[in-house]
Amino acid sequence: MKQLTNPYYTQKFSTIISYSTVFITLFTLFFSCDKQTRQAESPKEKTTTEMNRNSSRQDKPAIHPQHRQKRDYRIVHVFVALCDNTHQGIVPVPTTLGNGQDPANNLYWGALYGVKTFFRKSTYWKPITIIKAPQQAEILDCVCFRRGDMYLIAQAYDGAKMQTTLADFFQAAAGQSDVEIMIQKDQAALILHAGGLSDLVCFVGHNGLMDVRLRSLPRPNSFRKPEEAVVLACKSHAYFTPLLQKVGCEPLITTSGFMAPEAYTLEAIVRNWADTKPIAEIHLAAAKAYANYQRDCTIAAAKRLFKAGVSME
Repeated sequence: MKQLTNPYYTQKFSTIISYSTVFITLFTLFFSCDKQTRQAESPKEKTTTEMNRNSSRQDKPAIHPQHRQKRDYRIVHVFVALCDNTHQGIVPVPTTLGNGQDPANNLYWGALYGVKTFFRKSTYWKPITIIKAPQQAEILDCVCFRRGDMYLIAQAYDGAKMQTTLADFFQAAAGQSDVEIMIQKDQAALILHAGGLSDLVCFVGHNGLMDVRLRSLPRPNSFRKPEEAVVLACKSHAYFTPLLQKVGCEPLITTSGFMAPEAYTLEAIVRNWADTKPIAEIHLAAAKAYANYQRDCTIAAAKRLFKAGVSME
C-alpha cells in the first residue's frame, strides 16, 4: 500500500525541524558557557566571602578615645595657655612677655623659662621633628620632645582663648579626644595619638577658672583616659581637683597658692614621672626645682605650695 505524502506539509515539517535544531544547539552552547563562567567565578566569590568572614571576626576598633592600640611608648600632652596681659586677670608682665598672640616671645613658651625654650635646651630631652599637627585657630605653635620611651607634646594656645584651652584640656583629661601628631622617627613617619589617648595631661599658665566658667564638663570615658593630670597654675588644687575628679582623672601635682608656672617645675615633674618615680619623689622634685629657680622660696615652702594627689588638706 502506497503512503501518500503532501509536499506542502513535508516542506513545513522540515523547516520546523531545522529551527528546532538550531534553537537546541544555541541553548546548549549558552548553558555550557554560563556554567563555565560560574565555575570560574565561584572560587573568587568564595574567597571574598571567607575574607569577609575573617574580617568580621578580627575587626580592629577604629582609633577612638575609648580605645588605644598597644604601643611601646607613653605620651604626655601639655596644654599651655600663653600669658596675656590684655585678656587674662593677671598682674601685668613686660609687654613682650605678655603678648598672648606671640608665642615666640611669650613668658610661658618662647621666653627663657617657657616650655618650648626650656625643654629644647634641656639635656634630658631630645627635640623631635613634627611633620603634621592639627590645624586649629587657637593653637599657635606645637612642639614634641622625647625621653626614653616617652614623648612630650606641647601646644601653645592663644592667650585670648582661655575657654577653648580649658575645654580641650578637660576633654583630654576625660579621655574624650584624640589629637593626632605625625612625627619623624628615624627615616619613617609615626602618628602619635595624644589628647584623651595620652598617659598624662598637663595644664600650664594662668588659672583661667578664676576668670571664666566652663560651659560644660565632658563625661569620663570608662574605657580609656589619661592616668593623671598636672596643673601648674595659681591655686590650681582648689579650682581644678574637683573638676578633674568629675571627669575621672586623678590629679598628680597641683598648687595651693600663687606661683610662677614656668617650665623648670613641669620638666622636673614629667621627667620623674617618666622614670616611674613614686608620687612622693615627684612632689619633692617639683619643690626642689621651684626653690632652685625662685630664690626667695625655700624647699620647705615649695613643698607646701605643691600638692600631691587629691588630698584637700
